[in-house]
Order: sequence, then structure tokens, then C-alpha cells
Amino acid sequence: MRTVKLNIKDSIYKNVMFVLESFKEKGVQIEEVKSSNKKYKNEDSLKYFLENSKVEVFKDIKDPVAWQKSIRNEWK
Repeated sequence: MRTVKLNIKDSIYKNVMFVLESFKEKGVQIEEVKSSNKKYKNEDSLKYFLENSKVEVFKDIKDPVAWQKSIRNEWK
């Protein structure tokens, strides 16, 4: 048995699947793989990263405003 991979435009997808379905009687197995390459906007990508990461760099900062002021005081 051989494997064939097709990249099909959405506009003709239903037509191609209709034709492929007719081959099932001949022993053809059809496996649809959903695309996992989601294209996110930059904001969505950043949000996804931050929500799913375990970065704990700033966990020890109790008062963020005071911390920022101390950093800015270093510039003077």
C-alpha cells in the first residue's frame, strides 16, 4: 500500500472528498489530518505563550510600582 498526501484549497475540498469517498469500496483508506499550523496574530501568539509558560522571573516582586521606581532611580 502507498500513501499520498494532498494539499487542497478550501474551495474544492468538498468535491475532492466526494471523489475520494468513492474509492473506499476499492480498499482506499482516507485519513483527514487537520492542519495544526495555526496562524496567530502577534498578540495572540504572545498571549498564548504567556498563558502556557511557567516563567516565574517576577514572582518575588511584591510591589511592582516600588520596584519600577527603584529601577528608575538607578538611572539618575
